[in-house]
Amino acid sequence: MNGKFIVFGGLDQTGKTTQSKKLVNYLNNNGIPAIWTSEPKGTNFGKEVSDLLQSHTLSSKAQLLLFQAAREEHLHNVILPNLIKGKWVVCDRYFESSFIYQGQMGLSDELLYASHRLFDHDAVKPDKTFLFKGKIGERDYFDKLDQFCESNRKELEKRIDLFFEQSENDCVILSARKSDEKRMFQEVLQHLKKDLPFLMLMKNNLKG
Repeated sequence: MNGKFIVFGGLDQTGKTTQSKKLVNYLNNNGIPAIWTSEPKGTNFGKEVSDLLQSHTLSSKAQLLLFQAAREEHLHNVILPNLIKGKWVVCDRYFESSFIYQGQMGLSDELLYASHRLFDHDAVKPDKTFLFKGKIGERDYFDKLDQFCESNRKELEKRIDLFFEQSENDCVILSARKSDEKRMFQEVLQHLKKDLPFLMLMKNNLKG
């Protein structure tokens, strides 16, 4: 597998989705095949799981099982096949979101890690995980996850810090408060410079 698996996680309204899509466009425009995907909506099954979570009030454990089922489908039908083809897979949310959100809903860290290992999801580790904190802008529409995030933002940011401290993977925390969109993207590229051809970074810096 020559592809790279890059995860953009953290809180909503931080610019993470915008930055992840900018990275995919940047890579494809510079000759590096890349796809954008997301959890839990990265597959048709995942979209159905998302609809179920919106239309039903479920226990935190039931939610975790649904997220794990969606991740199983996503991993084997989207992430792995594209990595094997040598593509970069840029994913909006992965296990870090389960750790952050389900952990804040009362599930123990031990259970979250155990469920991740149970399905062998830890066998595919992100090459880089960007964790976004802070807040930029407002939304006109809030789903259940948005509402939970708004009312628990400070506690969720503590979960981000905890994930960063415990993670064995390569993680970076980015703050939406200190950077505008363009500067934040430059920061993303700098953290990926060991994986990107030097001239690509030079070209981008000259444009900036």
